[in-house]
Amino acid sequence: GKTVLITGANLGLGFALTGDYINKTKAAKVIMACRSKEKCEEAMKKLGNDPRLCFLQLDLSDFDSVKKAAKDLSSMLGTSKLDALILNAGALNLEKASTKQGLEATMGVCHFGHFLFTALAWPMLSAEARIVPVSSVGHTWTKKGIDFEDLNWEKRDYDAYEAYFQAKLANVYFTKEIGRRCGAKNLKITAVTLSPGFGRSGLYRDFSGWQDYLTSFIS
Repeated sequence: GKTVLITGANLGLGFALTGDYINKTKAAKVIMACRSKEKCEEAMKKLGNDPRLCFLQLDLSDFDSVKKAAKDLSSMLGTSKLDALILNAGALNLEKASTKQGLEATMGVCHFGHFLFTALAWPMLSAEARIVPVSSVGHTWTKKGIDFEDLNWEKRDYDAYEAYFQAKLANVYFTKEIGRRCGAKNLKITAVTLSPGFGRSGLYRDFSGWQDYLTSFIS
């Protein structure tokens, strides 16, 4: 059986994926990397407290938490290896916010937190592991692409959707670069990204009114 880690596994797409791995595959272990232990345990309960489920504390908005999570993951795995790393957690901040280290929060959570976690978890990956950053069709909707001169939105008026689109574009760039580097070294680790579509998930938890109704209706 495979060992799988899913970030943001306690709700939305992450929860659905966790359920699929438990109910439809022979996965040996599914690690639910979440900010809240309480919410993760609630999700585990909904999945019948399957003994293959494991909690890993991970707050992608805090590099200190990311580093600790990588150490905890190493201890959790022991001599085992990670076969799939699904970078699902995300954020769409309607108001500008910052990570603990001062990065714009949407890019910080969607890309930089996952980037660091992947780098730290790299030695724990199996020889044929798969890395799956979850992107969005929104990466094609950014107005000008990633503004590398103003990643923290200090020189521009904050645009929540543009920030999200740029963060999702960063996911695509990240995936392609992993693939390029693995190919150059003839590694069998693969990286793929995807757009999961539009539906009700924790990503829209701060929405209200017609936006919340729309996500409910489409779901």
